[in-house]
Amino acid sequence: ERLRNLGNKYRLAIDIIQCDDDIKPAVLYAVGNAVVSDTLKDARHLCFTRGENVKCVSLQGAVISKGGNLTGGNASKVGGNTALKWDEQEVLDLKRKREQIRSQLAALERSHKYETVKSETKAKLKGIQNRFTYAQAEIQICDQKIAALSNQESLLLPQLKAAENEVKKEMEKMPEIEENVHTFENEIQNVENYIFRHFLEQIGIASIKEFEEGILNSVRKLTAERLKQTEHRTRLEEHLSYEKSR
Repeated sequence: ERLRNLGNKYRLAIDIIQCDDDIKPAVLYAVGNAVVSDTLKDARHLCFTRGENVKCVSLQGAVISKGGNLTGGNASKVGGNTALKWDEQEVLDLKRKREQIRSQLAALERSHKYETVKSETKAKLKGIQNRFTYAQAEIQICDQKIAALSNQESLLLPQLKAAENEVKKEMEKMPEIEENVHTFENEIQNVENYIFRHFLEQIGIASIKEFEEGILNSVRKLTAERLKQTEHRTRLEEHLSYEKSR
């Protein structure tokens, strides 16, 4: 009953065959559930597109078996091979569509790669622009510092020049100052020698300066001797401590 409701283009073969009632069982056995279609295209649509597992016969005499073999009608049969489901033009159309789809997919892949590279390039360019902006800011700050230092240098150079001139003048006075100092020292020494002349005569020394130098030498010798004795005593104490601990 389901096969009777496939559509207006399809009819059960048993329903359209006219025969005597006494041979109808034999005819039903012969045709079974075969379906008759208006055209071969309708037959292919039923068997291959809709996937109905039935034997379908077109009005032109073409037969599509349940196994998918196409015989009779305008179709050619070669050595029992499974019949073509589509005619040559349909196959060519499908191949062209396949190539078009492949081309579109390749174009989409190239476009995707291009967009990816473009996005990465934009990101890199943005980073370079940011670094360039920071570098410009740093250069501007450095230029400002250099300008400030140049201003300070302009202010300090005259002061430095003036100071150098003052130092030069003072250096020119140094020989005279040294000579005056030497004169004052001699005068002080003469006064000291005059004041302590009796003392100097008693100890047999010509000047206070000689006396002071002698005292200083004696103090240095005494200090060195004391240091030597202290070091010697320390070594003896360490040796004694070592002997006692044995």
